[in-house]
Amino acid sequence: MSRFAISVFALLAAVLIADITATFEALPEPVATHFDGAGRPDDWMSRRGYAMFIFAFGIGLPLAIVGLMRFVAWRFPARLNIPNRRYWLAPERRESTLRFLVSHMWRLACLMVLFAFAIHRLLVAANLARPVELPLVPFLVLLGLFLGGLAAWIAVLVNRFRKMP
Repeated sequence: MSRFAISVFALLAAVLIADITATFEALPEPVATHFDGAGRPDDWMSRRGYAMFIFAFGIGLPLAIVGLMRFVAWRFPARLNIPNRRYWLAPERRESTLRFLVSHMWRLACLMVLFAFAIHRLLVAANLARPVELPLVPFLVLLGLFLGGLAAWIAVLVNRFRKMP
């Protein structure tokens, strides 16, 4: 499963990079990046700063999280906080447990890059609108979808380690 999740992540990251590159010149200088509750901009970044931020948020952060999980899982497995840790980290199950954890982190990385892509698209639309305004309903739907995906990701993780065969 990990190879598939890594491949999906790589594809999503490539789409995000291509989209940021394609929309970079269309963005105004500065880019509205923060909005109040009514969707009006209240903070800005330079175009270059915004591009660097969305790359870091959409690709760098997920890679760092996966890398940290992989490092801790293989170097310090006793530090993992999973339900029924003794059972799941017993020598006969340890390798498959660690493989699952790293693979599951790649799924989270895919969710994060999708979220960054959607946020970028909303910010592009907001910055190209006149007046500049964040479309609140799509933003709230996006946020709800991300939080729902995160809840499902957590549920799979907890369910996987809650049960003992």
